This record gives sequence, structure tokens and C-alpha cells, in this order.
Amino acid sequence: MTDEAQGGYTQRSHKLLEIIAVLILGITTVGTAWCGYQASQWNGAQSDLARESSDELVEASRLFGLATQKVSYDSTIIANYAIAVQEGDDQLTEFYRGQRSRHHLRARGDPSRRLCTTANVLRDGNTRLGPAAAIGR
Repeated sequence: MTDEAQGGYTQRSHKLLEIIAVLILGITTVGTAWCGYQASQWNGAQSDLARESSDELVEASRLFGLATQKVSYDSTIIANYAIAVQEGDDQLTEFYRGQRSRHHLRARGDPSRRLCTTANVLRDGNTRLGPAAAIGR
């Protein structure tokens, strides 16, 4: 081959190489833009899920606080009821049993309408506490 023929061949191969490089760079640019778009979409989804998780955590904390208050109240009523029964104060016993105790503390179907205590639940199993109430029978 002559020098001119070799120069034309080299020049054409450089142009072809430049076109291939431009195509690869273009594809890379489009791929990078697509990745950025997808990242922003997933970031939005992550933010939505984080907000939902935070809302659920707040609700769970609220319900835990409410349950703690109810248990504390029930414990106080049961303790005061037990003291009234022990002292034989029928008027105070009826007050705690009828007006101060929450509905679920009253034993179902029990004519004496005594409050449900741990001993009553384990002995009778006649409350709405479910299968766990029969433990120890």
C-alpha cells in the first residue's frame, strides 16, 4: 500500500472510531439520566413509606399509652375493691363494682357480679379473656 492509501485508511478508521465513541457516550448519557430519574422515583416511594411508618409508630405509641392508663386504672379499682371487700364495707364494694369498674372487669353470668380478679379468672374462666383465662384450671 502506498502512503496515501494508508493515510486514507487511517483517517476513515479514526472517523469510525469517533462515531462509535460518540454513540457510546450518548448511550451512557441516556443511561445516567434514566438512573437519576429512577432514583428520584424510588426516593419518593421511600419518603412515602417512611412517613407511613412514622404515622404507625405514633399511633402505636398512643395506643400503648392508652392501654397503660387502662391497666393502671383497672389495677387501682381492683385494689380498692379488694380493700372494701376485706373491710366488709358493702356500700363501698357496690360503688366500686357498679360505678367505678369498667364493663370488662365484671364477671359474666355471675349473680354476685364480683369483679374479675386474677384468682377469679384462673378459677372460673368465666370472663371474656379467652383461652388464656383457663390457665391453671
